[in-house]
Amino acid sequence: MCLCELQLASGGQISGSQDARWNAAVDIATGYTTRSILAAPLTSPHDGSLLGVLQLLNKNEGVFDALDEELLEAFSQHAAVAVDRARMVTSLQQQQQVQTSLNVAREIQRGFMPSELPDVNGYDLATWWYPNEAVGGDYCDVVPLQDGRTALCVADVSGHGLGPSLIMASVRAALRALVFDHYSAQVLLERLGRLLADDLQHGRFITMVLAVLDSTENHIEFANAGHAPAFHYSASTRQVTHLESTGLPLGVIEDAQYPLGPDISIAVGDVVVLCTDGIVEAMDEQDRQFGQQRLIGMVEQLHQRPVQDLVAAVGAEVESHYDGEHPPDDLTILAARRTA
Repeated sequence: MCLCELQLASGGQISGSQDARWNAAVDIATGYTTRSILAAPLTSPHDGSLLGVLQLLNKNEGVFDALDEELLEAFSQHAAVAVDRARMVTSLQQQQQVQTSLNVAREIQRGFMPSELPDVNGYDLATWWYPNEAVGGDYCDVVPLQDGRTALCVADVSGHGLGPSLIMASVRAALRALVFDHYSAQVLLERLGRLLADDLQHGRFITMVLAVLDSTENHIEFANAGHAPAFHYSASTRQVTHLESTGLPLGVIEDAQYPLGPDISIAVGDVVVLCTDGIVEAMDEQDRQFGQQRLIGMVEQLHQRPVQDLVAAVGAEVESHYDGEHPPDDLTILAARRTA
């Protein structure tokens, strides 16, 4: 520990021969007379950071001596422990408050994810979701349209945490407002892009696939704003058809166009899977991705099972694959299987 001692015989008005460390500005401004100073740093015992300084002024008799230095050093060590402990308690309380707020936000966001999916005649639907943090930027929804069809949507806001989760809430609100007047996947994506333009600044963007399921004619029309993976698995041919991108992610350019992709016919036993990229990009401890082929392989293996079992199995497999306690990205799956 380094102590600092200044003896100022002139009572604060020093000459050039006195200690260059002394600044008489406070004495001059306040009228106080400083004759001597003994100071010791308050250093954190656990990380060595400077917490403050303990300072003695104007010893009543004589000047500060070695005994004074020993006493001040002892007091400063005790004071540093007390200050450090108080600082850590305050920091812990602040962390607990933040965690409580994030937990509340998480519960609100859970309410945004579909807990009960609408009944779609002849189809079995299921979702699985796990955020990277307490809140995440993934969006998943199943929305009945006014023309009797059903919109299946999965989206991914760039980034993680609270900011993307707030944008996700805007996406949900805007889409659910738009479906009252519009039924085309193309129109919905294009209007959504315009509505969210002000929210998608500073490099923010959203990838989204919107698939509109016609359960009467058993086909899907879709538009895709730079999102993957999204595919249709044919049970009879074991072929996979990807719902390829039809436009750039939302927020990349203004007034982007999202033409429809080719219609996809759905036969009995077929499965449509929409995921966020966290599923296929999850890395193990050897930096190997979970991968799209592994995902497709699981769908092929489990396509005859109830779709709830399928998404739960994929989710469990991804959780066992990635390295660490939490996933490196938000994880979301939405699947639909034709049953009749």
